[in-house]
Amino acid sequence: MLLKGVVGSLDWNIGYAFNATNLSEDLYTPASTPVLYAREGAKLPGSPEHMINIGLAYTHYFNSGIGVAQRMDFYSQSDTRNYIGEDSQYDAKFDGFRIINMSSTFFQDNTYLSIFVKNIGNERGVTGAFLNPAFGPSPSQGFYGSNNREFFALPRTVGISLNRTF
Repeated sequence: MLLKGVVGSLDWNIGYAFNATNLSEDLYTPASTPVLYAREGAKLPGSPEHMINIGLAYTHYFNSGIGVAQRMDFYSQSDTRNYIGEDSQYDAKFDGFRIINMSSTFFQDNTYLSIFVKNIGNERGVTGAFLNPAFGPSPSQGFYGSNNREFFALPRTVGISLNRTF
């Protein structure tokens, strides 16, 4: 669902998604002797049940001809799972998270100067992982490192960008 509109110099949008995706039947490995991988009803990995985003943009023009666009966006998602099967070496549950970004862009003709802060609250926002029990060290195989890693949202980032089109 997406709603959007304009009120004077303010543009707004609100989006919401509900996702209740589950397997409609048992899932087997594609081997010559199939093995049950996940049971009917298992929730699909990486699929939050609820997602919402809200965006606001306020644009103002000064007498000098310079404009400024101030933006804020908010994103939130509910918990997710990492894996569809039933092997605890791969499976993990990740908490839902919320991210807020803000920016101000000053512009005139074809020049844009932006000041921004992404992920203001510095939310970790984990969306997936290779877990240590399955991807960690295996000295018996001669592997002493770790392929353990997480996939997460961009940490708090503060910056300035200057763009000019030709």
